[in-house]
Amino acid sequence: MKQAWQRGLRAVIATGLVGTAAVVLSPTAASAAACRSGTATISGADLTYQICPEAFTTGLSYFLEDTAKDGRRAEVWIKTPSTSTGGVKLDEATGGVGDWAEDEWYGPFSSGVYLKVCTSDANTNRRCGGWL
Repeated sequence: MKQAWQRGLRAVIATGLVGTAAVVLSPTAASAAACRSGTATISGADLTYQICPEAFTTGLSYFLEDTAKDGRRAEVWIKTPSTSTGGVKLDEATGGVGDWAEDEWYGPFSSGVYLKVCTSDANTNRRCGGWL
């Protein structure tokens, strides 16, 4: 079940589609050379991701895991051309060490899509890695 903030992010991204009839939101056959993939680790969280930009869309997939018994939640953040430079929280794992979240996302941007991994104390005292 999607959280309210996930639906809100999709609404923010969809706002860029108003009046644009030719935008394709379904996945396309991504060229392996065009995709960026990797892992990012900070204290308490691991992120594995793949970001595949195409001509009219970008698809991404991720797996986020909480890795520490520290009471902090693991978070994945996204930055797109329609978000602020600080980005927007895309997902979180709040069940403690071993909890995880995974998903796929497609947006109407051919470039400028980045992820970062963070941890927080219930949305306070946030610590993040760099944009990927």
